[in-house]
Amino acid sequence: LSLDTTISVTTKRKYLIVSKVFVSQLYRLGLVTVDLTVGVKSFRSSSGFHTTGFTDEEMSRILEQLNVTSDLRLKLIVYLKCFGGLRDIEITRLTVEGLNLDEGFIQIHGKDRDGVEQSPNVGQIVQVLREYLQSSGKRSGTLVTSESRRNYGQPLTTTSVWFVVRDFLNGLGIHRNPHQVRSFFVSSLVKGMGDNLFNVIYFSRHRNIQTLQNYVNQIGKCHNFLIANF
Repeated sequence: LSLDTTISVTTKRKYLIVSKVFVSQLYRLGLVTVDLTVGVKSFRSSSGFHTTGFTDEEMSRILEQLNVTSDLRLKLIVYLKCFGGLRDIEITRLTVEGLNLDEGFIQIHGKDRDGVEQSPNVGQIVQVLREYLQSSGKRSGTLVTSESRRNYGQPLTTTSVWFVVRDFLNGLGIHRNPHQVRSFFVSSLVKGMGDNLFNVIYFSRHRNIQTLQNYVNQIGKCHNFLIANF
């Protein structure tokens, strides 16, 4: 692939990621004795998608503030993004009926998909969900709703979720795009799971292998904080 000048770097990356997934599956099934994908790096490009996510120090400040906040809705939103990797649209579509806290799963209406997926949750999310449900008194319907006088009780929009997180980050002196919370989650999965793309795909619910490969390319820039708390 590296010597082929007839195809673009993007196409090379797609071929490589498919090959790595295939070979990893052979190793997982015991059909080969060595994981040949270890140490295989992708093709670099000077342009395109890049994400560095949050630093460990920034994530520490974020979680420290959430531990003392009385705004459980804010705490839930950030935890869902940080420890569950949920997108804004997925947060707005969550329902109380879709929660299974005893088994640690929630039903997610995924991005651009009609079907429903189950997402495994770590203990941190389950605990915050219990706190939020108890405080809000919600027993059914949309999980995260507006608290404004005009739209009280109505489902939040994706724009509202984005502004809630942005204002929280700005208040901490962290001026980043709120989407980078999910980027940090996915990048940390890639680093912590040793390029086991099957697990990364499962936990992040990514379907675009090119997007996932971009996170793999950024692995040297992400941090251990999330994995230590996962």
